[in-house]
Amino acid sequence: MLDHYYQGDAAARVPSRAELAHGLLTGRFDAAALGAHLGVRAGARVAVIAVDLREPEEGPDALGREARQAEAMGIVSVHAAAYRRNALVTAACGQIYAMLPEPPGATPAPGGALTRWASEVVGALRRQLRTPAQAVVAGTTDRLEAVPEVKLRGHAGLAVLGRTPSRAVESYEGLAGALMVRGVLGLVAGRTEVRFPGVEALVAQDAEQGTELARSLLAHLDAFGDVAGAAKRLSVHPNTLRYRLRRVVELSGLDLDDPEQRLAAAVQLRLSLGELPGQSPPFPG
Repeated sequence: MLDHYYQGDAAARVPSRAELAHGLLTGRFDAAALGAHLGVRAGARVAVIAVDLREPEEGPDALGREARQAEAMGIVSVHAAAYRRNALVTAACGQIYAMLPEPPGATPAPGGALTRWASEVVGALRRQLRTPAQAVVAGTTDRLEAVPEVKLRGHAGLAVLGRTPSRAVESYEGLAGALMVRGVLGLVAGRTEVRFPGVEALVAQDAEQGTELARSLLAHLDAFGDVAGAAKRLSVHPNTLRYRLRRVVELSGLDLDDPEQRLAAAVQLRLSLGELPGQSPPFPG
């Protein structure tokens, strides 16, 4: 397989570890064969951590992006090799992925250990490259052929984590709620016949008259009915928010005591206000 890939060029195999790691990450070749060549047992547990430098892809600041990406790969590789002897680091989708195989007979690493390692890596990237890097601990698998599936989790997690730049590192499990909402929004976005007419009317009025009824309603729903908290988020007086909510009910016919209507309104508002997070597939495979 390797001879065919490199067309018999033995010299090309020397710098190929990152490229073969990319094949393992994306499922391009047989996982067991790649694992054997890379020194990773077929039954080894492998943790996958996804890293994004969060740098612009276009514009003046992006001119040195390729060089900075290579420097970042080196930083991640040094930390990965110090953490796991057979660690693999490669780039995919403009991001960096570290695959950390557990040694034979090792006790599975707790999630906290991987999060701490990812935090160290992100901290190093932020200090040395002055970049707002973020990382997602995508998960651990005991099947090499499942590594691409875990990679997709990391990719989806980074898309959601990017909405909160203040959070440097998060686990896929920690993002489960946001990912589920993202998946639902992605499904509903393509179903234009599934809409809440009353909420559409609120959004239309806001556009025509410059009011803030739709955003006020969403803030109220997100705050679980805490008027004071929602008003603070909107930078308005609580009485102003109460007036807006009365107008919401009058114009939309929405029953704020009905949990299904509240849920439907929250979904509809996120779609109507352009809060569909990320552009990649709504749910990883």
